[in-house]
Amino acid sequence: MQKVSESDERKEFEEYVIKSRYLDDGDPYQMKHLFYNNSWLTKHGFLRDKEYEKLYRTTFESYMTKKYIGLTKMEMTKDLNGIMGAGPEVVEGHEHLERLKCIEQSLHRIEAGATGRAGVNSGVIMHH
Repeated sequence: MQKVSESDERKEFEEYVIKSRYLDDGDPYQMKHLFYNNSWLTKHGFLRDKEYEKLYRTTFESYMTKKYIGLTKMEMTKDLNGIMGAGPEVVEGHEHLERLKCIEQSLHRIEAGATGRAGVNSGVIMHH
């Protein structure tokens, strides 16, 4: 199990935003739209203004889940909605159940002791 420092992750996240790395890496964290679809939102404002704290928090959470689970929060929501709306076929049901268990275990690793602005353990995040 690897320990991950939230402060190091925040620094990396903020550098990713400031340097617009999403323009060069295929935007795996789906952040390009934040600054191109919302021309009123500046990178500095996003990172520092109290007005955007909730947006920062949810974007950072998505960044972390994508980085350590492989899915953004939106992708997890889509997966879960798909699972919940799926038909009762036994084989599909078993596959969906396994996928749910995987998502649940990953979330528990990230959200254990959730506190602070990011909604993740304010000291250390544990993951495999």
